[in-house]
Amino acid sequence: MKTSRVCGLCAEESLTCCQLNPGEEEFCFPLSGLEVAHLEKHLPKTDGCFVSMDNSLAFIQTLTQLFPFRKEILQQRFPLGSSHLRLATDAEGKCVFLGEMGCILSGDHRPLICRLFPFWIVGEQFYIFEYENCRQVRRAQSFPETLAAFGTTAEALENIFDQLCLAWGISQDIQGVTPSLDIQQRKVRRLKIPRYSQGQLIAP
Repeated sequence: MKTSRVCGLCAEESLTCCQLNPGEEEFCFPLSGLEVAHLEKHLPKTDGCFVSMDNSLAFIQTLTQLFPFRKEILQQRFPLGSSHLRLATDAEGKCVFLGEMGCILSGDHRPLICRLFPFWIVGEQFYIFEYENCRQVRRAQSFPETLAAFGTTAEALENIFDQLCLAWGISQDIQGVTPSLDIQQRKVRRLKIPRYSQGQLIAP
């Protein structure tokens, strides 16, 4: 997903999904090993870009809300007492890659959650996170309008979501599609299921 006009407008207002409220760092979405390696490969320097966080109970509960069908495997991937990596933030909660006009990373280099937000998929349903600071989320009249504003498509989001699930080894079953199937096989099977409907989730 490319940086859209919507993201630029939010950045101008200093209201962006790339900034956490201080104290909410534990709820920041984790980075998989593949994403960390991808950033390290394409950036000249990554010192200070990643932070190690403990797997708190609240963090694990948030993940299981996002992946309601994968609770057991999530507990294996993120056991209490262990840790995970996330993007670093400054004292104000701003992402280390947040510039004056939004993310300074090109679309293909961003973590998968950043490329998905504010969209999400659970089973056969698309969701849009209820993020009040996002101009487009506030004013969207339809799901297609929201897609167009962010310069993406439902198919592109499906591919990114599949990559995210596969990166963590937590692919979700979708009408008989097993977690072991690769992205191309899942895409073919998805052509046989009904069009996704739109819902809303509370932003993580």
